[in-house]
Amino acid sequence: ALGRMQAPPPAPAAPPTAPPTLQAVGFLSFALGPAAGGMLGERTGPAVPFLLIGAVLLLTAPLKLLLPETLSPQRRGGAEIVQLRSMAGGLFASYRALLADPNQIALLALKVAFLCGLSLVLTVVPIHATAAWGASAADLGKLYSLVTLLSLVVSPLAGLLADRIGRPTLALCGSLATALSVACMPLAKSRGVYCLIRAVWALGEAFLITAYTALALDVTPEEQRGARSSLDNQVGDVALLVLPLTLGIIGHYSLAGAFWLASAVMLAANAVFARLVTPAANSE
Repeated sequence: ALGRMQAPPPAPAAPPTAPPTLQAVGFLSFALGPAAGGMLGERTGPAVPFLLIGAVLLLTAPLKLLLPETLSPQRRGGAEIVQLRSMAGGLFASYRALLADPNQIALLALKVAFLCGLSLVLTVVPIHATAAWGASAADLGKLYSLVTLLSLVVSPLAGLLADRIGRPTLALCGSLATALSVACMPLAKSRGVYCLIRAVWALGEAFLITAYTALALDVTPEEQRGARSSLDNQVGDVALLVLPLTLGIIGHYSLAGAFWLASAVMLAANAVFARLVTPAANSE
């Protein structure tokens, strides 16, 4: 999706169908998987969903060996091994060029804010839901499916708003809504209030992700988009190395403290984004 002589122009190529299809399958999996897994775990025990997922992964692993990105350099017809050092040097040079742009640093700050929320979902949210209103595995599965479907429905609206009011404005509003929802989570003592706050959280993330993706395309030169994607993944990996562990340890002693710390980090990241993003990005 990121990549696009005097002779008659070729006929326009048909639009690719693989990325949209993969996105649709992914959304469907996130929408149905948690609910199905939660109900199955409640009926058969927590081991069965893990065994099923493990079996599916084992069965599909050989198929991944056939993907282009997993082929050896010789089979891909790409560069020789001796060229890897120069390729790595070029990648780090691209990183330096990207990090010299305040817009890129602003985007990475939003990435950290988003991953704070994801880290909470992985560590603290299930325990807090059980403690707050006695949520079962099936309840949590249904809740995750609900927020995924909500994000799916809202995403087209988020795209329209990103074009109408500007990507930075929508990204900041979405991230602020997420941070404030996280701060309010310790106040949820019933199923209804809990679902309401999680719904606002999910809406904020839907706006954030849509605006973030569009803004990244706006402010990144086409020849640097591959390097930007790599840098984005690197920052995400480091954040996921630190945040779940940190929030999980704090949540062991205080669930509310984990939510409030994450919210503070998210608000700080929002301030960095608002300070660094340039007005020109709003006019893309």
